[in-house]
Amino acid sequence: MKNKVVMPMVGQDGNAFAILGRFQSAARKAGWTAEEIKEVTENATSGDYGHLLHTVMDNIETPEEEDEDDRDNVKCFNCGTKWDYYDICDECDNCPDCCEC
Repeated sequence: MKNKVVMPMVGQDGNAFAILGRFQSAARKAGWTAEEIKEVTENATSGDYGHLLHTVMDNIETPEEEDEDDRDNVKCFNCGTKWDYYDICDECDNCPDCCEC
């Protein structure tokens, strides 16, 4: 079995293409073959966004400093401003209420 890829998820762009791009880059750096990367990518894109996330998450480990309770490095998806994870805008579910982007 191949090693899992170390890849951050918290505070990163949640776009499906961005997630796959980060995964593919991290997998190459981790020594995965093109065939192994292609297999995961094809599986990830064979379903909806939730399937993509589950497939990627099954093949990665998050960095040690990234803990499920660590919400200090969350950034606005639009402008990159750091914000409190619990201050989420009700309208877009991405930006905090105080973000001016």
